[in-house]
Amino acid sequence: MVKCPNCGQKTSGDYCEYCQYPILKGKPAKKPQAQIPAGREAAKAPEAEKLSQKEAERLAKEKAKREAEEAKKAREAEEKARKEAERLAKEEAKKAREAEEKARKEAERLAKEEAKRKAEEAKKAREAEEKARKEAERLAKEEAKRKAEEAKKAREAEKRAKKEAERLAKEKAKREAEEAKKAKEAEKKAKKEAERLAKEKAKREAEEAKKAREAEEKARKEAERLAKEEAKKAKEAEEKARKEAERLAKEEAKKAREAEEKAKKEAERLAKEEAKHKVKELLDEEKVIEESLKQIEEVCQDLREGKLGTKEAIEKLLAISERIPK
Repeated sequence: MVKCPNCGQKTSGDYCEYCQYPILKGKPAKKPQAQIPAGREAAKAPEAEKLSQKEAERLAKEKAKREAEEAKKAREAEEKARKEAERLAKEEAKKAREAEEKARKEAERLAKEEAKRKAEEAKKAREAEEKARKEAERLAKEEAKRKAEEAKKAREAEKRAKKEAERLAKEKAKREAEEAKKAKEAEKKAKKEAERLAKEKAKREAEEAKKAREAEEKARKEAERLAKEEAKKAKEAEEKARKEAERLAKEEAKKAREAEEKAKKEAERLAKEEAKHKVKELLDEEKVIEESLKQIEEVCQDLREGKLGTKEAIEKLLAISERIPK
């Protein structure tokens, strides 16, 4: 190891480890040793020694000068190397800053493009979601409107059925009333026929009695008595037949009226039961439709507030529409 002529630290190598000063290697020149002259030369010894001393001084000065020049060159080389190193370091730092700035700008550009792309995708997703929501609302409203129209048609059909039942009941009552009228007319006709037959029979028996009185004078009194008895019996039979005919006619008329009343009540009861059943079904359907519409509004509200996703909202709306009565 040698001592650095610049900082005084002990170091090795061509340059100082501490200050990077160049180290000149080699041993210093030794002074020439004076020879002791013999004889005549002994007198010249002081002069030779003086010359040798001068030569040594000259050589030392030349060496010092040479070393100073070499040190100067070394310092200049060191300064040049330092400046070159600083220049290279500055260039590297500048390049690094430029590369960093370029990378930063590229990162910003990519970030802006990515943000723009994501914003466009988000906008498209929102537009698609809004479109799906509007489509779901439109379908739900159309379904509700269709169900309401079907309910209206069902109520109108119920009214028509009720009117038809009333018409049929009236027609049946009218038909039965006509049949009862025909029965009364038949009863009246039968009564008149019975009266006619009774009159004809009485007339015939009277004629026979007259013939009998004319044919048998002797038996007149007996014949008269028999005739009177026969007339009385005929009259009683006629009265009995008349009363029986009236009784039968009244019973037939009563049965016809009872059948008519019973048929009318049965028709009214069936019409009322059918109307009641239809009204109950329609009320139940209207209740289900109202609840379904309320649920549809709730799902749409949750969709608008972001509580539900579009897909989930569509699934819920489809499930609600499935529950609405056809």
